[in-house]
Amino acid sequence: MSGNSKAVCLVGAGYISDIHAEALTKTPGVILAALVDPNQAAASALARKWGAPHIFSTAEEAIASGLVSRAHILVPPHLHRQVAEKFIAAKISVLIEKPVCVSRDECHALQAAISSSGTPAGVNQNYVYHPVILSMQELLRRNRFGRLQYVHCIYNAPLRQLAAGQFGHRMFQQPGNILLEQAVHPLSQITAIAGHIQEVSASAGKPVEISSGMPFYDTAQFNLTCLHAPAQLSFAVEKNFPFWQLTAVCDDGVIVGDVVRNRLGANARTRWLEPADYAVSGVKTAFGLAAQSAQGVMDCALAMARLKPRSDAFYKSMEASIRAFHHAVDSGGPIRTDVAFGARLVEVCEQISAKWFEKPRARLKKAVKSAQGCDVAVLGGTGFIGRYVVTQLVASGKRVAVEAAVAGSARTVAEACLASGTKRPLHIGTIAALYLGDGKEIVTGATPPDSQSENRGDYARSKAAADRMLLQMHRDKKLPVVILRPGVVVGEGSSPFHSGLGFFNNDQHCLGWNAGDNPLPFVLADDVAAAIVSACFVSGIEGKCYNLVGGAQLSARNYIAELGAAMPRPLYFHGQSAIKLQAVEIGKWLIKRAAGRRPGFPSYRDLLSRGMPARFDCSDARRDLNWCPIDDRQQFAAHAIKIFTPSTM
Repeated sequence: MSGNSKAVCLVGAGYISDIHAEALTKTPGVILAALVDPNQAAASALARKWGAPHIFSTAEEAIASGLVSRAHILVPPHLHRQVAEKFIAAKISVLIEKPVCVSRDECHALQAAISSSGTPAGVNQNYVYHPVILSMQELLRRNRFGRLQYVHCIYNAPLRQLAAGQFGHRMFQQPGNILLEQAVHPLSQITAIAGHIQEVSASAGKPVEISSGMPFYDTAQFNLTCLHAPAQLSFAVEKNFPFWQLTAVCDDGVIVGDVVRNRLGANARTRWLEPADYAVSGVKTAFGLAAQSAQGVMDCALAMARLKPRSDAFYKSMEASIRAFHHAVDSGGPIRTDVAFGARLVEVCEQISAKWFEKPRARLKKAVKSAQGCDVAVLGGTGFIGRYVVTQLVASGKRVAVEAAVAGSARTVAEACLASGTKRPLHIGTIAALYLGDGKEIVTGATPPDSQSENRGDYARSKAAADRMLLQMHRDKKLPVVILRPGVVVGEGSSPFHSGLGFFNNDQHCLGWNAGDNPLPFVLADDVAAAIVSACFVSGIEGKCYNLVGGAQLSARNYIAELGAAMPRPLYFHGQSAIKLQAVEIGKWLIKRAAGRRPGFPSYRDLLSRGMPARFDCSDARRDLNWCPIDDRQQFAAHAIKIFTPSTM
């Protein structure tokens, strides 16, 4: 054990670690002693930035060093329990990022380990310490508006990952994960205001379909019975306008907290008669909100000019949460957001999920059962490519079972296939899993997923990880998987404004990922379906990967020109350099950081790969799958571009 009882190590060097490190510099008495991460480059960079003297690859190394006495557990949620227990067993206090664990059973096991060890442990439910929530609690404590009657929270949030098509993100892999990733924030605030959540009921909106039949529940209403007052949570994600508001209705007034804009308002009676009372209270509320808004702008400007410390609400909540934890450990007092606090939020999310969602494994069992007596089961058969596949299978006389929407990770599906003895699971991935930024590179089916995928965007990184995992399952467990990676898929049912061409600010102007002169790896949806159908039945291809790219490879610039002529509309392609794009992305990143948001640093490698200058050799797919895609440019245009001519739409 370290001689310094306040030496802290951060376990995990991801984006949230930077916030923790900054907050620790403002926490009296503690020191940042070490960084722990198997990615030594990331750990070294963070250690240099914040002056941490030690770097370790594993938790075991940090514990064995005797140099740390406290740890912040900042690894992905599914690793929280196993990593935290190592430090707890060594009697090293831990602060665990939210959610504390991914299931009630894991929470109970972690609580048992804490009880046995007697080691202090907390959860970084930082939104409990948001300035607006702290102010609301103080007003209630001082009984300024009488007894609390009920609480209502509106949580309306955009999802950057969904907008970017990053369906490999953990929050989309299981239907209930969105609750652990998002709902724990407002639920923690409701608990702080209304007390311990005792009972919960939920009603969900209809799911929306994302990416080939994957269902996603984006709206719900939660009714909560809490210790001090009933509460409601109106929960909505994938919304354009961010709005997060808590309303505390009391006997003699209403307190309204705007979490996004960090503003607090109140409505209370004055001594005047009713018409004058409404006017006076309205003016007071308006002046109060205006003053808070002006102060927020001033604080942001001064912080950006480095004339005052950072004071955005998110950072202040992180700093207050971290400071409260270390103060409790120092004083031996109770930890406000302890593991029991975090565990109850996980339990509530699990209760809602059990009532609200059908589990992916149950859906997979149904899909497997429904496929009995059929030749092929198509999971996601109502999606864009899925519809083409089902049509061709039926036309060829095959018996087909279609599951419109099976939610679950690639691993979940693969394990279900192993358990059911599926003869030939096909994984339809994407060429985004490969690095395509080198114009001298010739890409074949044998080309492995991007070896530097950690330096790519979330979508490409998740696709590369899925491919590697499935190939490892083939080697280790004999999973007879075949991976097919379609290129830029076009055809009837697709959008004319494909993101592979560039970024469309609107449907008239396309900002290219590069100059737009290199041929792009287009392929028709019909041809992709033909390859998939063939791969179901040809022999000797288990464990192989095939890229599906046709021979009619127009450049982005030419595609937009021909599309404009076909529609007919004045469409414009604006070529750009990757360096310029990166400069713009860094500028956006700086603005978001200054505003208190937490985006990852823009990936230059990802921008290079989006331009897709690499060349494809798909002779292996043509040979092994007997695949004959349309290569003639005029035939390709007839199926991909001229379908958008008004007379044919």
